[in-house]
Amino acid sequence: MIRTIIVDDEEHCIDVLETLIKRHLPILEIVAVYSDPEKALEEIRAHDPDLIFLDINMPMLSGLDLLNQLMPFSFKVIFTTAYDTYAIKALKFGAVDYLLKPVMEDDLKLSVSNLIMNMDRSYNEIERFKKIPKISIYNNEGITIQPINEILFCESDNCYTTFYLTNNKKIITSRSLKEFENLLSKYSFYRIHNSFLVNMDHIQKIQKNDGGYVVINEHKLPISRNKKEHFIKTLNKYIE
Repeated sequence: MIRTIIVDDEEHCIDVLETLIKRHLPILEIVAVYSDPEKALEEIRAHDPDLIFLDINMPMLSGLDLLNQLMPFSFKVIFTTAYDTYAIKALKFGAVDYLLKPVMEDDLKLSVSNLIMNMDRSYNEIERFKKIPKISIYNNEGITIQPINEILFCESDNCYTTFYLTNNKKIITSRSLKEFENLLSKYSFYRIHNSFLVNMDHIQKIQKNDGGYVVINEHKLPISRNKKEHFIKTLNKYIE
């Protein structure tokens, strides 16, 4: 269910919209209606809505001013207005859509359908991000929650570890490479050298000259001789 609030200073407009929603859009749960925008401003956050149908042209407090005072907000907004001159302002304000009064059944259904598609897409993106394994990297700047699949390789420099990322950025932390090897070895990472822990998903080439190198994004990383045979077997098994 999509928790829904209606804000409109005209009672008959609220009645029309409420009737259409209850009759044709049972996925919308109306949790509150307001004909007084100032009262709505006081109480909206307590209802934790997913969606607000919001009239723009209201006395004392316009729909746009109401939203300005609620910022930042996470709910979606569909503006309702008798004047299409407000349309551009509404969309610039981040509205999902706007409906011209009198609100028609087909227009309402289309607007809500588009809203649901956008919400599903956002939900899927969030769920996809949740499923990506991450690690916390601490340094003087704070804590970085780093998706593991965006790490190219890690380099040891005494007691420090440098993370090389897919966006060409680096993160330096005072924790040792051994600690991260323990964390990352259960994923696609392999310690090819005392100084390097590589993400096998990003290996582009293995060069045999000079004892052996791994190539990742134009970085040539040496493979320790005593690790080379086991690493090649592990890599072949991983990519099968």
